[in-house]
Amino acid sequence: MIGKLKGTLEEIDEDFCIIDVHGVGYVAHCSTRTLAALPAPGEVVALFIET
Repeated sequence: MIGKLKGTLEEIDEDFCIIDVHGVGYVAHCSTRTLAALPAPGEVVALFIET
């Protein structure tokens, strides 16, 4: 189970973002509130994951 992702924010879409962690792109489905709080693509982010 994944609990946290930390890496480079690659893309922000309507209901998800993609985080590159050492060359692997993870899709994280997020609330609009979380997506609005993210920095611009290219910046480092850390997200706690709920499954």
